[in-house]
Amino acid sequence: MNNAERQVGPPRTGPEAACLCVDLGASSMRVAVFARDGEALAAASAPLRLGTEADAEAWFGGLEALAGEALAAAGRPRVASVAIAAFTRSEVHLDASGAVLRPAMTFRDARAVEEAARIDARLGGQGEVTAFSPLARLDWIRRHEPAVFARMALVPQPKDFLNFRLTGVAAADPASNAPLVGATRGYLAARFAAAGIDPGLFAPLRAPSDMLGHVRPGLPGALAALAGARVAVGAMDTWAATLGLGVHHAGAAYNLSGTTEVNGLILSRAAEAPGLLCVAWDEGLFHLGGPSQAGGACLDWFARLSGASVAGIAAEAATSDPAGDVPVFLPYPDGERVPFWNPALRAGFLDLGRGTTRGAMARAVMEGVAFHDRVVLERGFAACGARPDSVVAAGGGASDLWCQVKADAWGIALRRPALAEPGLRGALLLAGGAPPAPRDDLFLPRPALRAAMDARHARFLAALPGAGAR
Repeated sequence: MNNAERQVGPPRTGPEAACLCVDLGASSMRVAVFARDGEALAAASAPLRLGTEADAEAWFGGLEALAGEALAAAGRPRVASVAIAAFTRSEVHLDASGAVLRPAMTFRDARAVEEAARIDARLGGQGEVTAFSPLARLDWIRRHEPAVFARMALVPQPKDFLNFRLTGVAAADPASNAPLVGATRGYLAARFAAAGIDPGLFAPLRAPSDMLGHVRPGLPGALAALAGARVAVGAMDTWAATLGLGVHHAGAAYNLSGTTEVNGLILSRAAEAPGLLCVAWDEGLFHLGGPSQAGGACLDWFARLSGASVAGIAAEAATSDPAGDVPVFLPYPDGERVPFWNPALRAGFLDLGRGTTRGAMARAVMEGVAFHDRVVLERGFAACGARPDSVVAAGGGASDLWCQVKADAWGIALRRPALAEPGLRGALLLAGGAPPAPRDDLFLPRPALRAAMDARHARFLAALPGAGAR
């Protein structure tokens, strides 16, 4: 994390007890101090650049630094509770003393293709285990780094690693460990057996709102001031965001935009759809959908190839006529997770002509991400037999332009709550606070573009004959 790029919220003084909330995302770490009534007292953030591997110790160092900045800006209030939300599908590997053994394997890591195929074959070859599975990755470590595997004692997800460092207590929540957890919100013994992996490497499962423990004394820097504060088990960033957005209920649909996209429907019963994940979300709730590799990273990728800034490329996209000669883009420079589960997929443009402008190509990149989202959402709608009136959109990539592109591409209204940082707001609820009710910005699909969007979406689908389904 680069100190020069940190952003710190406005200062405030006051002795009141506060909640410290953390959202560790794919592109940044954000720490905020809230009053119990939901008033934001101060915040600090720093960019995070993730590859296929990451330094987990840097996450803890970032937490220490950003907590110090946020607490100082808030007037150093007494912190009564802490809650962390973070990205998942990313494993940290610890030995018996809690030391990190190797770089964390992030959600981008798809090296364990052969290991996944062997494990999946033992389960009947139904595509239940992919190269993104923690079990396949652990099998890869066992085969390629046997000395590391022999010392491994605990394999937490990112927020569980941070919680363990804060409290000395290991716990995990079911949704953050979805590839290993079934509808009963317990670990899937058959998958561990097929992989030959000891489930004891994974922490006991508890609800996100449970109190994990208290911040232990003697932590470095600003974290020492948190000693004795209650720490919630916490949640994956998507789970926390649905809570913060107010869509943590049956019948809701959402789209979270950032470096990558996450789409989901919240259901009162389990359902199946090709390539989508059905996760036991909470008591009486199930989540159908999941994370992609596509998203804002695609626009960043195209901007770099074009020698332009992301803001500049987006501005050019905004001037391009959506009813005109817009090419089709496949948003897969990093392969894909939901719903294709194919790390070999690659990006590409279709229907380029001599008259194609860079602005039209930039719009195509945005539409390509939206068309991918449409595949996920429509599979979910078909599985549950209902189509909502609107989809709630949020995240760093939910700009006016991209929300309108998605509304046009999907043929459905988008509601964007005018509430910053839904992940942090969800963490605030887990910490015992209460965020305010937001108002919504509404983006409606434009009927005049329906035919053009449907035609480009059909071309998009036709270009993916090998995408497959999980």
